[in-house]
Amino acid sequence: MKTIISFALSLFFLSNLFTQTDTLSGVLNHYSPVSAIDTCTARLTVGSAANFQQGDTLLIAQMQGAAISVADNSQFGSLTELGTAGLWEQAVIQEVQGNDLLLTQSLLHTYNIAGNVQVVSIPYYEQALVTDSVAAQAWDGQTGGILAFRAGTLTLNGRLTATGKGFRGGSAALNYDGSCTWLINYEDYRFGANSIRGGLKGEGIGGVPTAWPRGRGAAANGGGGGNDHNAGGGGGALLTAGGRGGENDNPNFLGCKGFGEGAAGWSLPNNSRLFLGGGGGAGHGNNNVATDGGKGGGIILLEAGQIISNNGVIVTNGEHAQNAGGDGAGGGGAGGMILLNANNINGPITFSAMGGNGGSANNNNQDQCFGPGGGGSGGYIGAPEGFDTDILLNGGAPGLSLNSSECPESPNGATPGTDGLLEGPLTFPFSTIPIPQPPIVATDQDTLTACAETLTLSALPDGSFNTLIWEFDNGNGFMPVPDNADYDGVNTPNLLLNTPAASAGSSFRLSAISSCFPPVYSSVIEVTSGAPPLPDFTVDLNGLTATFSPVSMDAISYTWNFGDGNTSSSAGAAHTYPSSGVYTVTLTVTNACGTATSEQTITVGSAPVPDFGVSGSSSGCAPRSIGFVNQSTGTFDSLLWAFPGGTPASSTQPNPTITYETPGTYDVSLTLFSAFAPQQATIQDQVIIYIRPTAAFTYDTDELTVTFTNLSTDADFFSWNFGDGETSTAEDPVHTFPGPGTYDVTLNASNPNCSRAVTETIFLQPSSTTATDQKRQIWLSPNPAGNQTCLQAVPELQLPLPWQCFNATGQLVAEGTLRQIPGCISLKGWTGGTHYIKILSKENVYLLQLIVQ
Repeated sequence: MKTIISFALSLFFLSNLFTQTDTLSGVLNHYSPVSAIDTCTARLTVGSAANFQQGDTLLIAQMQGAAISVADNSQFGSLTELGTAGLWEQAVIQEVQGNDLLLTQSLLHTYNIAGNVQVVSIPYYEQALVTDSVAAQAWDGQTGGILAFRAGTLTLNGRLTATGKGFRGGSAALNYDGSCTWLINYEDYRFGANSIRGGLKGEGIGGVPTAWPRGRGAAANGGGGGNDHNAGGGGGALLTAGGRGGENDNPNFLGCKGFGEGAAGWSLPNNSRLFLGGGGGAGHGNNNVATDGGKGGGIILLEAGQIISNNGVIVTNGEHAQNAGGDGAGGGGAGGMILLNANNINGPITFSAMGGNGGSANNNNQDQCFGPGGGGSGGYIGAPEGFDTDILLNGGAPGLSLNSSECPESPNGATPGTDGLLEGPLTFPFSTIPIPQPPIVATDQDTLTACAETLTLSALPDGSFNTLIWEFDNGNGFMPVPDNADYDGVNTPNLLLNTPAASAGSSFRLSAISSCFPPVYSSVIEVTSGAPPLPDFTVDLNGLTATFSPVSMDAISYTWNFGDGNTSSSAGAAHTYPSSGVYTVTLTVTNACGTATSEQTITVGSAPVPDFGVSGSSSGCAPRSIGFVNQSTGTFDSLLWAFPGGTPASSTQPNPTITYETPGTYDVSLTLFSAFAPQQATIQDQVIIYIRPTAAFTYDTDELTVTFTNLSTDADFFSWNFGDGETSTAEDPVHTFPGPGTYDVTLNASNPNCSRAVTETIFLQPSSTTATDQKRQIWLSPNPAGNQTCLQAVPELQLPLPWQCFNATGQLVAEGTLRQIPGCISLKGWTGGTHYIKILSKENVYLLQLIVQ
C-alpha cells in the first residue's frame, strides 16, 4: 500500500556539505552481551569491549526476560509479566576499562541481566552513501538483531535490511522414534525437550521455556510448534498477533490425525519498547521433511538530518517458512521494527515490515492432508509523514495443503498473520541523569529550645540517596523517629515536632540511606527546655529621623528592618530615612528558645507640595496647544492633571501638552499621590482662549475693476493686499487693476486678540488680441491659429522671453521660452477655444488673447 507519513522532530547534529562521504555496506554495528551492571557507577561489564572506545554512542537493550504462562491450556505463552523486556536507551562511553564500559550518565532503566541485555554501537556519519546493502547481524540468542546508526545526510540508493534477523524459528529436526495411532490426538500445549509429540516453539521475548520447548502453545510472540501428527507451526507475532498453523485432517479412518496445530504468537503491548519479530513454530514431522519456523524481522534504528532516496528500501520482514515435502510445515516469522527520525526525506522510499508466509505442505498425491504453517504478523513502523513513502505492513499468508489425492487444496485452518502497525516516530531515549554522588547531610542547627507550640528541625541533604530517616536518642541510643502524631516529616529534610516539650532532653539527627553508599548522618541537634522572647518597641520621630527603643522580654539578639532596605542588629537604633513616606518597621528578636517578630507602620517627613506653570503663554487664539510644567516639590508616587475644556481632559504625564478648541477661560488642577493624603493645587482661569476670526470674501469683475464683498466674521479690522502693489483697509473695497492677468488678493481679518488671513487668485482677461505700451506693439500671427502662432513685436523685445498660456478659466496649460522675434509657439495637442498668452519681458508683462482652432 502507499501511505504518506510525517512527523516533527529535532536532531542534535547538522550535516556539512563539504564532509567526506562514507560508503556503507555489510554490518556496521558491534555487539556484545552485558554480563553485569553497576548502577551506582554507571558501569557495564560486557563480553568484549575490544570494539568500543571512549565517546562512542551505545544502544543498550534488553531483548528478552518476560515471564509467560506455562499452564497446559490455551493461555500457554501469554504474558504474565512484561518486566524489563524491551527496555532500551542510548548512552555515551566515558571510559573503557578492560571489558567494563563506564558511561557519562546514569541509566534510565533497570535491566535484568538474565533477559539477554546487549550493547550495540551506534556509529555516526556526516555524509553516508548506501549503494548495495547494509544489514544487521542476526540474533544469536545473546546479541544481534539490530541495525542502528546516525547520519547528517544519508543517500540511500540501496537497502537497509534486518529481514530474518530477529527471534529464531523453531527447528523441525526431530528423531521420531515412536508411532502414532488414530485413537489418540495429541492436543497438549506443552511437551518436554525429548518428546516426539510436538514441534519446537518459535522464540519470543520470554525465550523458549526450557522445560517445555515443544508443543502447540506459543512462547510469547513466538509461534507454537505443530503437534503430532504432522500439524503445521504457528506464525510469529510482534505488536499484532501471528496466524494459527494448519491441522492434519487425515482422510483415512485409521490414519493418524493432527488437530494440535501450532498456536499463533501472542501480540505484545505497544509501549515504546524494542522487540524483535517473533519466530515461527516448527511443523511436526516424522519423516524428516517437516520445515522450520521462519525467523522474525530485526530492529532498524535510524536518525538522519536528511535522507536522499533513489527508490531506497528499509526492510525488516519476517522470514518465509520453507514448504514441507510431506509432514507439517513451519509458521512464518513476524515482521520487525523500523524506527526512523528524519527532518526531511527527498525521493521515493519504501518501508517494509511484512510478516513471513507460512510454509505449504506437499501431500505428494497421497491420501494425506498435512498441516501448513500460519503466517507471521506484520511488524511496526514509526516514521515521519509527508514524504513519498511506500509502507508495507502486511501479515504473512498461511501455507496450503497441496497435491492431496483426497483433500482439496486449502490452508487446513491455517490463518494469515495480522497486519502490522504504522505510527509516528518514537523519541529515542537518552539519559541525562547524573551518576550518583556520595550523600552529604548538613545542618546549621545545634541546640533548639522546646518552648514553642511546634518546633522544626532542618537539615540540607545533597548527593544521591534513596531514603531520609530522622533518628532520635533519649538516652538509649539512636533509633528512627516514629511516624505518629507527635512528628511530621520523619522522612523529609524538615522534621516537625508537634509536642516539643515531650522531646526536651533528646538528641536528633538526619540519616541519608543510599543503595550505593554507606549511611550518612547530620550533626546532632539537641532539644532543650525554655521560653520564647516577647518582642515590642517604641518610636520617637523627628523629621526624617526615627529612634527605635526595644521593650522586648527575654531577647538575646535583635534585628531591625526599617522598611527601606536598611537593617540594624543593635538593641536600640536610630535611622534617617531617605525621603518622606510610610514605612513598615519589623523587629526580630531571638533567644535559645526561638525567634519572634513585632511590626509597626510609621510615617516620616512631610507631604509633597503641588505646583505648576506653563511653557510660554497660557492664553491665545483657538485652537491653542499649551505645555504645562510640573514644578512640585517633595516625594510622591504619581500625579494626575485635570484640564476641563482641554484635550485630553486629564493626564498622568509629568509635563503634558493640552489643546483647547473652544474659546473661554479654564481652570487647571494638579493632584499628587504619595504615602500622605492626596495634595491638590488649582489655578482658576489659568487658561484664556480667544475667538479667532473667520476670513472670507467674494468679488465681481468689470473689465479691470473688481468689487470685493467681505464675508468675514468675528473681525473688527481688515487689511487688503491686491497683489499689484496696492492695499486697502476698507471693509468692502473696489479696486481697478493695472491690466489683465492673474492677481493673488489677500484679506487679513482681525480682532483685538486674533487674526486670520485668506488669499484668492483672480484672473482678469484682456479684451484685445494686441498689447501695446508707449514704446511698442506686440501681437500673435496667425490668430486664430491651428498648428502654431508666432509672436510679432515692433520694435523688438529684449530676449529671451518666457511665456505662459492660460485657458479661459485661468488654468495654466503650457509654458516655454522664446529666443527670437518673430518667435513661434507650437499648438499641437492644444484644446480648441480661447487662450491667453502671458509674455514676461524684462520691461513689462503682456497678455494676448489667442483663438485656437
